[in-house]
Amino acid sequence: MPNRHDDNGMHFIWGGTLPVILKAFAQNHVGLKYMPTIAKGLIASSIYMPFRWYERLKYKKMVEKYRIEQPPIFIIGHWRSGTTHLHNLMSSDPQTAYLSTLQALFPEMLLDEKLRNKVRNMIDDSIPEDGKRIQDDVKLGVDEPQEEEFTLGNMNTHSYYFSAYFPNKTKKYYKKYILFKKVGKKVKKRWKEDYIRLIKKAILITGGTRYLSKNPPNMGRIPMLLEMFPNAKFVYIRRNPISVFLSMEKLRLTLMDALKLQDISEKKQIKNTFYVYKKIVKQYEKDKALIPTGNLVEVSFEDIEKNPLQQLQRIYETLSLAGFDMAKPFFEQKITSLSDYKKNKYRISQKQLDAILEEWQFAMEKYGYDVPENVEII
Repeated sequence: MPNRHDDNGMHFIWGGTLPVILKAFAQNHVGLKYMPTIAKGLIASSIYMPFRWYERLKYKKMVEKYRIEQPPIFIIGHWRSGTTHLHNLMSSDPQTAYLSTLQALFPEMLLDEKLRNKVRNMIDDSIPEDGKRIQDDVKLGVDEPQEEEFTLGNMNTHSYYFSAYFPNKTKKYYKKYILFKKVGKKVKKRWKEDYIRLIKKAILITGGTRYLSKNPPNMGRIPMLLEMFPNAKFVYIRRNPISVFLSMEKLRLTLMDALKLQDISEKKQIKNTFYVYKKIVKQYEKDKALIPTGNLVEVSFEDIEKNPLQQLQRIYETLSLAGFDMAKPFFEQKITSLSDYKKNKYRISQKQLDAILEEWQFAMEKYGYDVPENVEII
């Protein structure tokens, strides 16, 4: 998977099916210097094709017959708001099922245990030597919890994360594959079917009983998710918008530059960041009223940093989730393992700060935030 700003990492699109890669290539402008990435993806997809068909033929009926007994829990929140941290904490509950990094990269060829182990060994070399994500020092491993959006993009082209590959179309992808505007019924149906199939396979592979999702684009898809799972549970995590912006900038300069398949100006990328945050936060505030009473809990990243166990207990109690006392020792162990995490420090110009406040003042006021202490204004 991508892990550094160079051409040595494994690109997410390499896990896509041949039709997905060809369609993405046909529908978008790919810069000449990025053609080797597409070529490697086509080669990889061709090699993986027999294994995909093997899994589909052998396990199709088993997946179709499987019934998701408990409503999934969806962790939602804007990118860099602490969704990964909360996902890592909550997934340490033994009854939890989740999508792993391994499954996220190769969703169509992992139900067979022998094949799964071979793929695990294959991608271990692409993990950074220190075992941490370059953008935020968070632990990275093939069996660690992962979000679903890149995976959905490997199963079909109806994923918002194609905007990571083709950032000049960010607004278009937002409207089409977060809001699902101006898309046909077949697209919506395919997206729902693939998502449900992905959840089923993740449950079957991890062996948990209650699926825990972490996927920032889902923040704008509450109506779609409720159509699939009317009694779904939601955990919304927010963070100081200034911290979000600065963390997004670091993400852009590290991971996102390794994913893009076309050039884009820095000015336009920043405009995209402002646009998506404003749209998706307001969409969430509008749509959250659709969630049944007792199925939504809102937390802040700052409160989880201060007292994670207390916040986890509040989440379980608010959502009426069974098993907190049983999971508590596992939560405590996970919290201890994360205690050496180094919090980023940021420097920002007054001009940049003014731009953030102008664009996102509505969120600063709504959530009661000021300029964070770990940000130095220069």
